Amino acid sequence: MQQQEQFMSAGWQLETRNGTLPDFGPIWWKTEEDGARRFAFRVENSHTDAQNTLSNSALLAFADHYVGSAATTDETISLVTIQLETSFITPAFVGEIVEGQAKISGKDGKLVYLAGSACVGDRVVSRSAGIWKILSPR
Repeated sequence: MQQQEQFMSAGWQLETRNGTLPDFGPIWWKTEEDGARRFAFRVENSHTDAQNTLSNSALLAFADHYVGSAATTDETISLVTIQLETSFITPAFVGEIVEGQAKISGKDGKLVYLAGSACVGDRVVSRSAGIWKILSPR
């Protein structure tokens, strides 16, 4: 409950949209002044690898969510990931808050090109870019 109170008191909302990773743990979001959404989660033991740092697979799952979410704020639109490339830059550790934000870099018909980064404070943990396809309204 302490984690929830910490996020909520800082203006974050619990992510409950369809497609949120149910076994990942809570993902939080807030809207910035420019209208962009920022997402966050606290690194837990369940997210770590053999080195006791945030595992690449957990970071990829988070990247797929926060980068793809930048494609639209319309919850009636279905999207599918076509391609996701991620560079792992620095480790994140248990207890740290990882925040991710992405922006649209281009559109071509039903394809949306996105890029973003995940950070702990000012430290960049990863950079991701990818292509999402708009399928149809749900």
